[in-house]
Amino acid sequence: MWGAAFLCCCFAFWQGRIVFGSGEGSVEHPSWCDPAACLMVWGGESHPTPPPPMHCGPWVSDGGDGPVVVEVRLVQFAERPRVFVAVRVTEPEAQQTFYIGLEQGEALGQALAGLVTLFGAEQTADSHRP
Repeated sequence: MWGAAFLCCCFAFWQGRIVFGSGEGSVEHPSWCDPAACLMVWGGESHPTPPPPMHCGPWVSDGGDGPVVVEVRLVQFAERPRVFVAVRVTEPEAQQTFYIGLEQGEALGQALAGLVTLFGAEQTADSHRP
């Protein structure tokens, strides 16, 4: 289940910059960028539809092991200075990734935390009914 701590960890990023590599291929990265996941410079095998260049933080999972897995990470596309939250939902038959603005992600996290609190209160009340 999504919780406030799950989403809030994605918003705890720093404004610092880090440079990976040297020479012509050097790229300046935000401090939250994971060099192993970063797609600013595509160095992989040939791919018919390579991903757009973007800085990528590490995936953070809800920790669930059920049939649906939800993961989030920070991304910043090369052509846009804004930071986005990538939300990846993996189900047995499909995988989808959605991109929302950081501010929208923060609002979503707060709304989900409120929903979880409300649901928890209802569950507690139901357990005390005869």
